[in-house]
Amino acid sequence: MNIWQSNEWEQLQNTLGYKTFREEKILVTERPLPFGKCYFDVSRASPSENFWKTLAQKKGAVFARFAPETLLETPSFSLKKIAHARFPAATRIIDLSLSEEKIFAQFTATGRRHIRQAEKKELSFSSSNDIKRYVTLAEETAKRDGFSTHSASYFEKFLKSFEDQMEIFVIEKEGQWLAAGIFVFQRKMTTYYYGASSSDFRDHNAATLLQWEAMKYAKSRGCTSFDLLGVSVDEEDKKDDLFGVSRFKKKFGGKKIFFSPESFMVFSQKWFWFF
Repeated sequence: MNIWQSNEWEQLQNTLGYKTFREEKILVTERPLPFGKCYFDVSRASPSENFWKTLAQKKGAVFARFAPETLLETPSFSLKKIAHARFPAATRIIDLSLSEEKIFAQFTATGRRHIRQAEKKELSFSSSNDIKRYVTLAEETAKRDGFSTHSASYFEKFLKSFEDQMEIFVIEKEGQWLAAGIFVFQRKMTTYYYGASSSDFRDHNAATLLQWEAMKYAKSRGCTSFDLLGVSVDEEDKKDDLFGVSRFKKKFGGKKIFFSPESFMVFSQKWFWFF
């Protein structure tokens, strides 16, 4: 079971004020629309055709946003592609069952060099529960890189929902946070879910060291896989919104996994085009 189908994710959605239910054991989040209508979120799942038929009968349901957990070769149901998807169509998975030496050897030459350079900069790695400080760093990152981030309230609810299954890891220098990330542990999988970095000391490669230290921690915890969460399908496409992120994550090697694109499953054509 992945994060988006877990009981913890369901708890988070409920805490955020959304209704949830399970159909064929698949988590569905209901989100409101005007005029008494609603739509569903179905994330990283593999529903059957009958699943969609059941959802289509739910009162007020206009459509569902569906992010498959696999590549759908020939789906028996009709989907409409989403122009601005929330779930990337590819990720990188690091095999933590290997020895630390073999994991490190799979990094690119640039990745290994950046880690060695960072290890000489007198940086410290630790865990923290300082949400406000993380949000401040995330806001700095978002402003610099041109994207949005969540509020402190959201992160507090996220951390409360996952409790012992997550960590905020930090790389700091003389008390200053240079890089931080939120990592979630689900069974044998660790997921790098959120990240932030300072605009200072960029040459210290703190964000790269953070991933390596998090991988070693995850391995010591018994995890066998490390999900970097999202990369571009075409990592050479400089116009892709994830180009910079993908270039960073490519340093860690691993196996690239592809998903079918996030799509709409439409239940009411009339209301769908209206909204």
